Amino acid sequence: MSKYPNEDPRNDPSNKLMQRVQSGDTAAFEILVKQNINSSYYFVERMLQNKALSEDIVQEGFLKVWESREKWRAEANFKTWLFKMLYNLCIDQIRKQQKSTILKQTFANNLVNKTNSEQSARTERNQELLDALATLKPEEKAILFWFYYHAMPQQNIAEMMDMTISAVESALYRVRQKLKENLK
Repeated sequence: MSKYPNEDPRNDPSNKLMQRVQSGDTAAFEILVKQNINSSYYFVERMLQNKALSEDIVQEGFLKVWESREKWRAEANFKTWLFKMLYNLCIDQIRKQQKSTILKQTFANNLVNKTNSEQSARTERNQELLDALATLKPEEKAILFWFYYHAMPQQNIAEMMDMTISAVESALYRVRQKLKENLK
């Protein structure tokens, strides 16, 4: 079963929990957080490349979920709504720190080196990939991450990014071309 089924989102277990959260059920909220905390942290950490800051952003994201629970629509996919909220928080943070080095390493650092071992030497090709990924805009990184790492359907990405599906397809094409060009 897909993480982002095409069927009615109201049948998704996370959506059922969110319906309970909307009525103030704190136990349901706790379950929802436990079910989504790891993927949320992983996404934010790949966007920001800062573990402590990522923890703060994820915490702020779930606080926003609680505070905005009445705005959530039952026909929307909860995970799409959550990731869009986290994405917006990341973009806000990136904008605040544009002059810093927060974007020098992207989510690809951990994607390429899943062992998370800082002592292991990177191959030249891996470094080339990291350098190529570092040239991407935050929006491009997010689309790439959601599509390839989370296997998220283009429709969900389009909803999160306020884009059409064809715009997401075009963005993926452009990102692939940009990476291909940078890796020559």
